[in-house]
Amino acid sequence: MAAPAFGAAGTYLAGTAANSAVAYPASVGAGDILLMAMYIESTTAVTPPGSWVQKATVAVTGVSAHTFRLFWIRATGGESGTVTFTHSSAYRECMMARYTGCVASGDPFDTAGVNTASSTTPSSATPAVTLTTGGADELLVWYTTNFDGGTFTAPSGFNGRHLANDMAIADLAQTVAGSTGSLAGTGPSAADGKTAALGALLPAATASPAPRGPLVMPGLAAIQAGSW
Repeated sequence: MAAPAFGAAGTYLAGTAANSAVAYPASVGAGDILLMAMYIESTTAVTPPGSWVQKATVAVTGVSAHTFRLFWIRATGGESGTVTFTHSSAYRECMMARYTGCVASGDPFDTAGVNTASSTTPSSATPAVTLTTGGADELLVWYTTNFDGGTFTAPSGFNGRHLANDMAIADLAQTVAGSTGSLAGTGPSAADGKTAALGALLPAATASPAPRGPLVMPGLAAIQAGSW
């Protein structure tokens, strides 16, 4: 089977406002998995619209306090424009990404869940995260935040989908089940609080082979007559 694949990302949203009208990626198809990542400088509750599900949240306290939230939904097909996540006024940054080739029903993430970490210890490295996947051909999705904007570097081998502002997004197909090892990138400011999150999207199930009919052995008369 093939691992899920990144399809497209919507326009990056940044600024201070009550509520967030987040842009859908282009060409959303039925069954695609949409992930909406949010950096917000508040602990305010964020209410997702419709059937959106919050999958992970991790916060940093102190002078560079902020929260990272991750939401997902399985697309019905044809979604376009924007969709609004409700919260009180705060500075926030959001981006939605579309992934194809994911499992067709249920939670699209590996049962290992989403591993999160945060840190206020001065370091250019982002907080390390790790995951042990339960199957082959899963797509690792990695996120990190940093209070001061700038340019990020993703963990080695990861494909960066957004590596600027206060939030970074990257992914990598893992062909075999098992540990990802400790994964970290670099953030734009060593002095700021940071978060990180790592999950794995499950691939679409492969079709089972068609069942075979019962094995029919020739009768003794047919063998003796030479007709078999």
